[in-house]
Amino acid sequence: MPLDFKDTLLDPRPAAVLYALAAVLAPAIVPYTLTVMRRVNDRLHTKADAFEAAPDVEKGADAGDEEVGELVGRWRKLNVGRAVLPGLSALAGVWAVVSRPEVVGFTVL
Repeated sequence: MPLDFKDTLLDPRPAAVLYALAAVLAPAIVPYTLTVMRRVNDRLHTKADAFEAAPDVEKGADAGDEEVGELVGRWRKLNVGRAVLPGLSALAGVWAVVSRPEVVGFTVL
């Protein structure tokens, strides 16, 4: 007869799902960066390389490129999405711990 820990202190399901979610979300910034942000990053790197290769005369205050400003704006928005992933991971982990305080030795007030 299998042991049934459902709705007991040893029931790992709710916390296990949250821990698994946290474990998936935290490293998800890598594929997000390599896929979603790739075009913007590549374009910014191309612009930076072109700027570096330009003669010093062309690097004055007027050397700003309008496209660079647009790319940086898009990068900032995409980077917020990238920052959300580890934030959600942390929330899932904290939720898993707080939802089962008796397991980690906390007493509920």
